[in-house]
Amino acid sequence: MNQSYINKLEKINKNNLRGKSGLGQLDTIEEWLKWLKYEPEFETKAINSIEKKKAKDLSLDELYTLTTYKERQEMILLINKYKEGCCSTDEYLKVLNYINKPIDSIVLDKLSKNELACVKSHINSVSNYTKEELQNMMLNYDELNMIDAYLLHIALDYAFVNKLGKTNRKM
Repeated sequence: MNQSYINKLEKINKNNLRGKSGLGQLDTIEEWLKWLKYEPEFETKAINSIEKKKAKDLSLDELYTLTTYKERQEMILLINKYKEGCCSTDEYLKVLNYINKPIDSIVLDKLSKNELACVKSHINSVSNYTKEELQNMMLNYDELNMIDAYLLHIALDYAFVNKLGKTNRKM
């Protein structure tokens, strides 16, 4: 694959739809890294338990958990290589394919039932976030806890959909 094709793919990837919300853009790579690196206690316990077992003794659920965990660890390495600009074309395409999936699937795997309940209880307030609050959250994204990070994700999606609705009404 030639470099011009890769450059076009990068340009497409950088045109993240949430960047068109009018609020700026949360860096897709940083968002994915935050969620991939986050290891909730229940995940750590499960992986530690699974790794103590022999492969032949693992259930299908345990195999899935371990495979998913290993895939995510590999993606952390590949995304970091991508950030440094030293990944191969195949690695780049693997990263691009991975980060273009909805992040919600990993979020729902990583948040505990209590955290999800907390998100659910605050979901209605997302539409009331001011532009300044959202921009402040984006500036301090690394410091956000996982609940606030997911609420920001939802708020940016909401802002984009809201802006899209206004645009459609004007048409």
